[in-house]
Amino acid sequence: MAFGAFRAELGKVRSWQAGFALGLPYVVASRAEIDGVLRQGWNVFAKRFPDSGGFLTVSVIGFDAQKTRAVFAVSHACGMLCGGGSYRFLEKVESHWRTATGPGLAGPYSWAS
Repeated sequence: MAFGAFRAELGKVRSWQAGFALGLPYVVASRAEIDGVLRQGWNVFAKRFPDSGGFLTVSVIGFDAQKTRAVFAVSHACGMLCGGGSYRFLEKVESHWRTATGPGLAGPYSWAS
């Protein structure tokens, strides 16, 4: 089950690699860099990363044994009381990943502040 693999991977530290074509400009910043800027306040964050609208955090990905289903978490922080996040469930169909649908995949798997 992909969710079990996801939970098992959560304790492991991974690094996002820059250079992926995502369709939008982005900057990969370390957790230490983000934390250092945020200790100075969100106004300092906005100056350091103008027009960013905040930052995204993406978890590790858990795959099922066949590597055809996957789950990960993504969150967005945009201020002291501004943010949100959700789990994402994907399935591989004809060699392409798409949002998974079906029993057990609908529900309140998101949060907002």
